[in-house]
Amino acid sequence: MKSRIEEVETIARQDSQTFVELFPVQTIALPKLFAYRLDVGGEDVSTIGGKLSYRLRKTFKGHWVWTSNRIVTDTPQTQDEIKPVVENLWREQPNIFKDLREVRQDSEWQPTPLAQAVFVANGLLADIESEIRDILHRKMEVIK
Repeated sequence: MKSRIEEVETIARQDSQTFVELFPVQTIALPKLFAYRLDVGGEDVSTIGGKLSYRLRKTFKGHWVWTSNRIVTDTPQTQDEIKPVVENLWREQPNIFKDLREVRQDSEWQPTPLAQAVFVANGLLADIESEIRDILHRKMEVIK
């Protein structure tokens, strides 16, 4: 006779399957998106892109997200506005940003479905994250 733990393990193995989560985005409701391309000498473009987008988010209004090897925003800034941010990072974190040569707006870029979804998930939803957590906390149930 199987123990209760063995029964649960058997059921878990039988029911294991790939989990897919759909993330529908109403693209018509999205703001116009702009992208910046990074000219990086080394291979660590993702680290630089992620950290630079974080700094731009703290410096400028709007949403700044690293996705698909671009920094994507809904509030573009001029080269003259971005340049001092980059220069500060060169001074403050030279080991991380030493290979960053230039940040340039990519006027040919067109948002892909993935870029739009990442922008919504990591940019727009961040605005209401605390409200989402409050709602989920109220709905939380302990399973024993």
